[in-house]
Amino acid sequence: MLIWGGGRTVGRLAAAPCVAPRRAGQLTGFTLVELLVVIAIIGVLIALLLPAIQAAREAARRSSCTNNLKQLGIAMHNYHDKWNAFPPLQHGRCGVTSAGAATGPYAVNNFLLPLCPYIEQEARYEAYFADNMPDAYNNHAWLKGPIPSFVCPSDANGRKGTLYNSYGHARTNYVGSLGDTIQGFGEQDHTTRGLFSGRMQRGIVSATSTWVTFMTTSFASVADGTSNTIMFSEAATGEEEYSRNLRGGMAYSAQSTPAGCKGLSSDRISYNASVANLVLYVRGFYGFGDGRPASAAFTTVLPPNSPSCVYGNQTNPGRNSYGYLPPTSCHPGGVNVCMVDATIHWIGNTISCGDQSYNITAATTTNTQMSQSNHPQIVGESPFGVWGALGSMDGGENASVVQ
Repeated sequence: MLIWGGGRTVGRLAAAPCVAPRRAGQLTGFTLVELLVVIAIIGVLIALLLPAIQAAREAARRSSCTNNLKQLGIAMHNYHDKWNAFPPLQHGRCGVTSAGAATGPYAVNNFLLPLCPYIEQEARYEAYFADNMPDAYNNHAWLKGPIPSFVCPSDANGRKGTLYNSYGHARTNYVGSLGDTIQGFGEQDHTTRGLFSGRMQRGIVSATSTWVTFMTTSFASVADGTSNTIMFSEAATGEEEYSRNLRGGMAYSAQSTPAGCKGLSSDRISYNASVANLVLYVRGFYGFGDGRPASAAFTTVLPPNSPSCVYGNQTNPGRNSYGYLPPTSCHPGGVNVCMVDATIHWIGNTISCGDQSYNITAATTTNTQMSQSNHPQIVGESPFGVWGALGSMDGGENASVVQ
């Protein structure tokens, strides 16, 4: 629009936009393109935030796991204050025949049971003691019901009942250290290099069902230092019998070297399809009361979250003469460990493990000695690097968990 003044054009007004009048009741909204753009932006934000949320949740679960281990470490100290020794890996009664041979019960109960009074589970322990300490993998009411401080929150299987006969026994994710022991940790083989040793079969004191003399350790046994020796770590529980899952399952395979066992899994998630024989029982199969090494212990030979290989008996966890039992967890990248001084540390899957081609069956007498069951054992410094040194309690190594 032009504006005239004095016979000449003095300005121009902007034309008003041509806007169609809105009909009564007509609504405005997004176009389809705009809606798709908004959805795409929301999707990108979720994709960016979800890993952070999952990481935060896992950090919280891992923190809870370290707290559980800390409580167990303190319980061990309190137990030691009372008894001047740590509990053995296995304990209980052991029956004998008229000829003096061992028969059931077999004194294979887990070291966690004596710790119950020190973690607010005294009623459970009193019921166990009143039941005359029977083998704790059978059906007993005091084994049922979860114990939250025995379970890592990251392991969904750990909160389930046991697989064995559907008894519903509580499981555990926490296991004791046998150090860098490879041979002689079966039910009747007891010499280990770690903090936990098993029961001593020859300690039966009469020809009737009585008690077993136990091999125990104490603070005085830990010559390498309490801050340099591992006491507990983790073991992920299995979800089914003969599990192929690396976390919880075990291969039934006679591997003479750690590298041979490690080679049974290419992806560190499951056992290779070529592994034909797996162990019937998995971690957590019998519940927290079972103290046999394949259920209640770990070794510091293979790095954390490596394959587990045992040999001796495919269906009985107490009849394996040797093997590799690395700790496993559902945490990404490693496992938590509790040292003898009750401090908690993180051990990554890449920790130095020394000579993984070490063949203990061909070892010379300069670095092995014969155990009570004629299984050669390592003597002196561990050949398995920092990891092996942290497991041995008196190997003479100068290894620290902080390297």
